[in-house]
Amino acid sequence: MTIFKRMKSIASADLNSALDKIENPVWMLKQSIRDMESEIQKGEDALTRQLFLEKKLELLIEGTAEVIGKREQQARIAMEQQDEELAKIALEDKIKQENKLQSYLEQLSLLKTR
Repeated sequence: MTIFKRMKSIASADLNSALDKIENPVWMLKQSIRDMESEIQKGEDALTRQLFLEKKLELLIEGTAEVIGKREQQARIAMEQQDEELAKIALEDKIKQENKLQSYLEQLSLLKTR
């Protein structure tokens, strides 16, 4: 068993020695720079996606808040005209929109904490 370990150590030493001889520090440095540039690009891409998603959620929040206001106004007008069925439909949709708004706000909060 020790013979195999010694042969493995010798082969490993020879291989490492050969790699050291052909290794060019300039090439290795350039490769490290390429690797770092690749990681920077990945980071920039992730940041771009993050900002896009935040903006999209902010627009959804804004649009949903507008719809909530419209539904509330529609319900008021319907009640003034004594159309309870229409008021009920407007209020039900308002509740649905408020639930969506809450969901969007939670998603935005989670997205910003990442």
